[in-house]
Amino acid sequence: MALSSGQDAILTMPRPPGMRRLFVLCSILIALLCGLALVALARGVPNLSLVELWFVLSGRNENALLNAVVLGVRLPRLILSILAGAALGVTGVLLQDTLRNGLAGPELLGVSAGAAAAIATMVVFQLPISFAFHPWFALLGASLGGGIVLLAQRRSRDPLRLLLIGAAVTALLNAYVITVISLGRRGDFSLILLFLRGTVAGRGWDYVELFLPWALIGIPLALLCARPLNLLGLGDELSEGLGLPVFWARLGMLTLAAAMVAAVVAVCGPISFISLLTPHLTRRVLATYDARRVLPGSALMGATLLVSADQAGRLFFEPVELPAGLWTTLLATPLLLALLRRERSRTAVAMFGEVGLRLSFVPLLLLSLASVGALVVLHIAIGRVALSPGQVVAALLQTPLEPFHRQIVWDVRLPRALIAPIAGAMLGLSGALLQALTRNPLAEPGLMGVTAGAVLTVVLTLTATFIWSLPQPAGELPLVGLAGGLAAGALVYVLSWQGRTDPTRLALTGLLVLGALESLTSIVLHFYGSQISGTALLWIVGSLNGRGWAQWAILWPWALVAVPSGLLCAAMANVLQLGEEPACGLGLPLERTRVLLLAVAALLTATAVAVVGAIGFIGLIGPHLARQLVGSDTRRILPLSALLSAAILQAADIATQSALFSPLIGPKSILPVGAVTALLGAPFLLWLVWKGQRR
Repeated sequence: MALSSGQDAILTMPRPPGMRRLFVLCSILIALLCGLALVALARGVPNLSLVELWFVLSGRNENALLNAVVLGVRLPRLILSILAGAALGVTGVLLQDTLRNGLAGPELLGVSAGAAAAIATMVVFQLPISFAFHPWFALLGASLGGGIVLLAQRRSRDPLRLLLIGAAVTALLNAYVITVISLGRRGDFSLILLFLRGTVAGRGWDYVELFLPWALIGIPLALLCARPLNLLGLGDELSEGLGLPVFWARLGMLTLAAAMVAAVVAVCGPISFISLLTPHLTRRVLATYDARRVLPGSALMGATLLVSADQAGRLFFEPVELPAGLWTTLLATPLLLALLRRERSRTAVAMFGEVGLRLSFVPLLLLSLASVGALVVLHIAIGRVALSPGQVVAALLQTPLEPFHRQIVWDVRLPRALIAPIAGAMLGLSGALLQALTRNPLAEPGLMGVTAGAVLTVVLTLTATFIWSLPQPAGELPLVGLAGGLAAGALVYVLSWQGRTDPTRLALTGLLVLGALESLTSIVLHFYGSQISGTALLWIVGSLNGRGWAQWAILWPWALVAVPSGLLCAAMANVLQLGEEPACGLGLPLERTRVLLLAVAALLTATAVAVVGAIGFIGLIGPHLARQLVGSDTRRILPLSALLSAAILQAADIATQSALFSPLIGPKSILPVGAVTALLGAPFLLWLVWKGQRR
């Protein structure tokens, strides 16, 4: 299926096969649902025979325990799975046909993440909101997340730009969810899994009653949208000519989709990729794009997929259960990668039209360098034992005013104050290179899978040391994370290769690999999160706490190689941003240049993440600020991005050690710096979207 199913796609699609194929598909899916329902009701602790199950369902069983298990636990869970799956199935059709984008789904457009962020905020901060109003509160978050994405897209018709913006917004909202949970309930990985992946486990009749009105109203309304969806497929002008108010029809169907997603998130959490996969599978089986047939088929297909994923989560590692959202993500990733490989190459997404202030470069560079140096001194001075700048300088010169000043400065604070600017510079430089490579203004190191690869290998290492009772590694963890990050970067490149490296396909492949790696990390944490939560959470959020000379010894040799390598790529990145044809005309070897930029960016990211964890959005903020100050010349953007990102990470870490967040986390706790950068990323991304919209 093409990514944009507009007039050309409609005119070339196969002739609708009629109702017979739909009837066959629905019959098969209903039969599968019946079989899965028997498994869902009979399997578990205790197992029931079909006869025992029949007696329970018919009300002739006198065993109160069996009645409670089947009727009070398993049956409402089954009903909720069917209703939620059907709602997600028709939601996928609404989004893809309305936006004319075959990869549109609530998990990639900020809708699910916005709803999850709203519910997580309500739960963690215990907001006084009635249970009956949870879906409405989730709808507020879903509208905010999806609205930001659509606002940024409004002046562009490129469907791939929509996905890349949506991925950035989703990543930001997910980082916010992890941050608020880690602040409110430290190490509570069950909540993190719930609000990032979703599950139907533990849902009783109260959840069914809450979701039932939304499903009974939303699904029939979605089925009634078949005709306007078919008209939208003909193009806006022709649809208007046939009497369809395009703007209001599109707004109404997007609102309906957001409402159903919000209701699902309110009761189950954000279950990913059901909405994205279901329409594709249904269209392929039915061999038609006709929404009159795709909508009912997708409803049954979505219900079948979610019930299947839930039963796999229950039975695969029995008696331990895995969230259904993990299974749907792992199942969808290879299918979506295959779908992505079938798509034709597209023009890379263009930057927002930044002009920049074009300030004098050399004075600005020197000022940034001086600021980094001043922040190093301030970084050392801030702490529970406050030091003046004079005391810091005296201790650094081996002439401390007090003997313990030297120990505080040299043994505790100096390595952390040196690691922060180097790691920040590497992340900023990596972000600038990725934005030049993909021509995507929202490209960020965390969205390319490298960060997730590093975190996964670290979590696996920590888990292995716990299982085999080995000493917990310290100096080895950064090297393990470095290997995992580089391996993830290589995997993204291999999967995106199709005769050549298309920048847009590279970015979308990175997003899919990111989701799969995060799901694998979630599975490990689901089993062993309570044992490794203290260390693992710092790696997932990103932190400079406890970083010393051992980590510095690992960081600086790689930085000495990677940072100059990144700066030397400036001229090639400049030519690459002109577009493929001009770059080839100037003699630039496109493929080798893209491989080189990706390799250097992956090395920069993996090295930094291997030492400080998954600190997000530094690589997004620094390059944009640099571009605003000096214009679009990459030769100026790269060094300035490195220095600005270094200063931003230093300032964020200084804030964590001050009394700024004490009312929130307590006077004796230190906030992970990744939480601060995630909170900084929210207003910055909103500003970036608003600025791009104005242009």
